[in-house]
Amino acid sequence: MGPALMAREMNELSKIVLVILLLLVAEAFAGWTEPVNLGPMINTSGSESSPSLTADGRKLFFHGDNGYNEDDVLYSE
Repeated sequence: MGPALMAREMNELSKIVLVILLLLVAEAFAGWTEPVNLGPMINTSGSESSPSLTADGRKLFFHGDNGYNEDDVLYSE
């Protein structure tokens, strides 16, 4: 996600555009289904986040905390 916009830095047109964008995002999320647990290889007791599917849909990349105060980029085929 990009930098946050501060209301004091925005003019009225920017505020209107932001509201429209937020409404469009909310509408897009309304069509999503319930999340599905992908099993212990993906949904571990650790901290995985930021899933991203490749364009061909064959690999799922995600961020994982390896428990040693370091981060890993992991993937599943």
